Amino acid sequence: MLLLMVFFLFYSIFSLKNNFLFFLPVFYMGICVYTYIGSVFFEFSRNVPFGFYEKLDVESYNSAYLYYLIACVAFILGMQFWKNKKTPSVDKKPIVMPEKISFYIFLLYLFVMFLLHFGYGFNALYSRSGYTLNGSGVAYLRVIYSVFLPLICLLLPFMKKKKHRIFLIFILFLLVQGTSSRNLIMIPSCYYVGVFLRDKKVSFFKSISIFLTVLIALSMVMNSRNFITQGVFPNIFHFYREGIDFTFIWLALNYLSSYSLFATSLTLQDHIFDLSSFMIAINPLPSSYVDIDYMVETQKLNKNSPYPAISMLALAGPYVVFFYYFFVALIWGGVYKFFKKRTGFFTMFLVVLFILFTILSTQYNLRGVTRLLYYLVFLSISLKFYYILSFNFRCKK
Repeated sequence: MLLLMVFFLFYSIFSLKNNFLFFLPVFYMGICVYTYIGSVFFEFSRNVPFGFYEKLDVESYNSAYLYYLIACVAFILGMQFWKNKKTPSVDKKPIVMPEKISFYIFLLYLFVMFLLHFGYGFNALYSRSGYTLNGSGVAYLRVIYSVFLPLICLLLPFMKKKKHRIFLIFILFLLVQGTSSRNLIMIPSCYYVGVFLRDKKVSFFKSISIFLTVLIALSMVMNSRNFITQGVFPNIFHFYREGIDFTFIWLALNYLSSYSLFATSLTLQDHIFDLSSFMIAINPLPSSYVDIDYMVETQKLNKNSPYPAISMLALAGPYVVFFYYFFVALIWGGVYKFFKKRTGFFTMFLVVLFILFTILSTQYNLRGVTRLLYYLVFLSISLKFYYILSFNFRCKK
């Protein structure tokens, strides 16, 4: 099985050069290879939150790898439908940005700052007791913030003046670390992707620098979760006095990788398929029209951990996993083809949504992930309708 996972990992990495959507199989197979090597041949990937690895049996452990493979193969097969379509590749064709792009990026940056401060609450952002917000801030603003944070990080490399880019990304990093959230690693990661989209290449030195920054960010997040008093200022003062404990790096890496596979294994081992819960998860209606509380309660590994989306699909069986990811590839591939023939901004917005979709599908519930697909389809149809109206209006002139 390891050889199969390595094969699809390298196949997807080579395909990534021509189509960014192969990020999903790269991420999935990367998780599998890392977890397999780190748990079978070594022990470095076993240490995850809640001690999930110690609770697993061999059968459910192996089944999780199989479902990740099925998802990967289905997605790759779905992408073949778009392989021979004659459309320019966003990775080879320069992204066209508006003339006043720096001004627009700065406005978006201010909007993200607004979402961050009001989403978390001013007081809670700068100083609070423990990790939880205890009712501070506005929850739906935090959701919007989670979408726009990676987008602004992707766009910042396109600002024309380097000193402005560095200053804004530095301030953003300082403020976001005050949340003690894993969103912190999105800043260097998405900035790196933005540099690649801008230059169509990234130097080895920049790649190493970004990688080290991600590791530092991971360590800071895992460190700060244990602070009695948290926030922008308490975290900065603590790191200044005590430094960063880099022993948290492995735990943080495992939280983003092997934790996802172990959570899927535990779901398969200890839970059964619930059709009502599944139908609520894929229902496009707003939460007020469905029994969302029932879905949340029946899709929990513990009080803090929901089923990952892929594990909910796995409970429904291998055919459901295959067809879900096959159609996901068809949808994302079609929308990607539609967007990349138009403005660079929408292309980058799509990249952000796809990164979120890929990562959340391994750690967040199926409803949250599937709703991203519905938003995507709605946005695409709306834009298509807008372009048709604009074209007809110009023709009448």
